Amino acid sequence: MSSNLKLIRVCQHCGNDFTARTTVTQYCSDTCAKRAYKARLRASKVEVSDKQTQLIRAKPIEEIKAKEFLTVRDVAQLLSCSIRTAYRLIENETINAVNLAERKTLIKRAEVDKLFAPPQPIQANYEPQQKEWKESDCYTIAEVQNKYGISEAALYNLIKRNGISKMKKGLFVYVTTKVKLRQKTISGKRQSLYLDFYPAILHPETGVQTRREFLGLYIFDKAKNPIDKQHNKDTLQLAEQIRQKRDNQLNKPEIYTGYEKEQLRKKELAETSFVTYFKKLAEKRKESNHDNWVSAFHFLETFTNGNLKFADLNEMFCNDFREYLLTTKSNKSARLS
Repeated sequence: MSSNLKLIRVCQHCGNDFTARTTVTQYCSDTCAKRAYKARLRASKVEVSDKQTQLIRAKPIEEIKAKEFLTVRDVAQLLSCSIRTAYRLIENETINAVNLAERKTLIKRAEVDKLFAPPQPIQANYEPQQKEWKESDCYTIAEVQNKYGISEAALYNLIKRNGISKMKKGLFVYVTTKVKLRQKTISGKRQSLYLDFYPAILHPETGVQTRREFLGLYIFDKAKNPIDKQHNKDTLQLAEQIRQKRDNQLNKPEIYTGYEKEQLRKKELAETSFVTYFKKLAEKRKESNHDNWVSAFHFLETFTNGNLKFADLNEMFCNDFREYLLTTKSNKSARLS
């Protein structure tokens, strides 16, 4: 069936213009149609070849995925990273590994899968017990406002932000002292540990309001070797024990017997400075023996360099101090500074 149509179209093979007799003609000649057909055959063969190449390349990865235990090289290949990076992940404990021999380290496949697993929400299957506080151990809202000069709204924001426990009895709302373990950056790439009290407490030695108690403990900022990691772990455990003890002393004194309270008091007293205590005694002496007390204080301060705890007072120290007094020069003219 002939057609009277004459359409100008573009050949899809050579790209030249030609006159077509139908609206679906794609090629200008039989030669271009055959060449396009051969080009399609070549393209399909190349596509098949590429797929086979990809399967060959992916075969080692599939074999690795099928393994339950992987070597460090397998992990590096699975994560598309270097072997050094895989070892670094093991050293940082991002991936748990087992060193079976000097040159044999194995990683469970599940450990690699954990890196990409979404975090599971922690569901508590218990109801927290409501703690009972004594009124004598707590501040009322009004007392905290008067002590720190803040508004009621600001105080409630601080209570909510710091998670401070509170209770209501009658017309009064009471808040307890919150004790938190915090860290402060110091020299040598270390973190000093201290306790943060809120609201503030009275310092047992000076009687001044304070919010911090430095523990004299430190941890390393980035522990790399096993010794530093163990040091950090042990130090944090010790600091947490001290924090728990302070929290019990402030908020739950009823858990201690009278004997335990007395032992805790003696232990804390043993860590206080005897030199500071003796200086306060010397300052109170205003009678004729005041100069003797002042002189004794300066002898004591010079002998100990101002560093003597109650726990260090023993018979040996007293004998050494006696020998020092018998051989040193008099300083009765000295005054308290």
